[in-house]
Amino acid sequence: MATALALPVAAMAITDVVVQGTTDTRDAGLVDDVLVPGFEAAYPQYNLQYIAVGTGQALTNARAGQGDAVLTHAPTLEATFVNDGFSLEPVGRQIFYSDYIIAGRASDPAGVMTGSRHDAVKAFERIAAAGDAGDAEFISRGDNSGTNVQEKIVWAKTTGIPLNSSGEPAGPGGTGNPPWYHKVGAGQAATVINADQCNYSGRSTACYDMTDRGTFNRLIGNHSVTGLVLVSDKNDGAGARGGANLQFNPFSAYVVNPAAVHVLHPSVTLNVPGAMAFVDYLTSPEFQARLASYPNTADPAFVADARPALGDRSAELEGTVDAGDRLTVSGTLSNRLPGSSALGSVPLTLRTTGDSGVDIDTTRTNASGQFSFQVPASRTGAYQVAFPRTGRLSAATYDFGSVSVRASVEVDTTKVHKGGKATVVGTAAPSTHRSSAALLALRGRRDNAQRSKDKGKFRTLVTKAAKPGKPGFRLGTELGKGEWDLRVRYSDPGAVVAGESRGAHLSVR
Repeated sequence: MATALALPVAAMAITDVVVQGTTDTRDAGLVDDVLVPGFEAAYPQYNLQYIAVGTGQALTNARAGQGDAVLTHAPTLEATFVNDGFSLEPVGRQIFYSDYIIAGRASDPAGVMTGSRHDAVKAFERIAAAGDAGDAEFISRGDNSGTNVQEKIVWAKTTGIPLNSSGEPAGPGGTGNPPWYHKVGAGQAATVINADQCNYSGRSTACYDMTDRGTFNRLIGNHSVTGLVLVSDKNDGAGARGGANLQFNPFSAYVVNPAAVHVLHPSVTLNVPGAMAFVDYLTSPEFQARLASYPNTADPAFVADARPALGDRSAELEGTVDAGDRLTVSGTLSNRLPGSSALGSVPLTLRTTGDSGVDIDTTRTNASGQFSFQVPASRTGAYQVAFPRTGRLSAATYDFGSVSVRASVEVDTTKVHKGGKATVVGTAAPSTHRSSAALLALRGRRDNAQRSKDKGKFRTLVTKAAKPGKPGFRLGTELGKGEWDLRVRYSDPGAVVAGESRGAHLSVR
């Protein structure tokens, strides 16, 4: 008898997700070591095809429908891409940043290490002077990549160096390039290797290059580059033009808008769900956390910045408190990307977590990104502040600890009516953020234990559902003759710890 073999995994159609991306992430090892295996493990229905080219080419390819998403690092080029309608989302998503460094020979004929260790603009001026003297070469990608765009930004800040119409050092007559400036039109790693080899016949053998730290460290680590050292980085020296942010290298991701592509390429089909999954993976807590240890914790190649950083954290959340006691949760949120504006007027929500979690309160950050919640205790649980997706930043949550809230019940008046009916009036807290199971129970016992059916123990006489938002209660029940001790109990499992009022004495004749 033939039997059907069950497949270990349900049949699934695997589709390609094509990403047009910068070479920096590939050359730093991130694509092969983290991006591809991590994304395909998180989304097994997709196969990631990462096309590594310069940022300018990546955006051009995406406009032609040759990619479902892009991962790039040239804000000026990306702004044009977005303004032209090629991003499905209104803005891109921040993913991570790295920084640019300047590499050169240890002999350093331009004197960069001694004269401009943390000043990129002055370093370029020194390299140009050494180049004019025949002592140095500068190797440029020359391909409109993110690195090439940033290089031109640095050249634009120099003084005394004529630039051509492309923003590069100019040759005689203000056109072309001087003999010491070489455009290789290659990727990040290939350009660094070219500078390491520095094979320019009849000229100096000391080449300089601007590249990203992750690629440089990987090439040094695997011995693909042996003749270069880091000569300048960080741009935080005294008086450094452009400031400390000049050498930061921010990366962003975009989902390509099929409607914009179809205007010129109506037959192109894009994998929008796959592209959304890709950018969601890039901004996921798992991927963002992985960046801190890639390739190692001592010198990570990239710094996560998809979500704001939380500073000045403060929370009075501990142990058990009575309902209505003041709870305070405060902090300061800031964009992790250096040089970013303060996160002012961002709406935040204070909530409790878990299956029965609820929103407790809302507020906004002030102009400096500071926030503070001060709320009456109304809900047991772990407290969390939720930050919504804002601009280029992804949604985030921040845990502030847990607290147990004990219900508070006060009996204001008691009265015995003819026939032995008694009423008890009072207030109970919390009156908000309760579950639907909130109950008030009038419990009682006769003072003479020998006559009590429950042998002196309190027994439930009547229950009533608490009304959300209304702290007052009125409970009534028939009592037998005798001396009674009455208490009101507030029970709301999952929301608060049950609480009980002090005893109220009644005489029934």
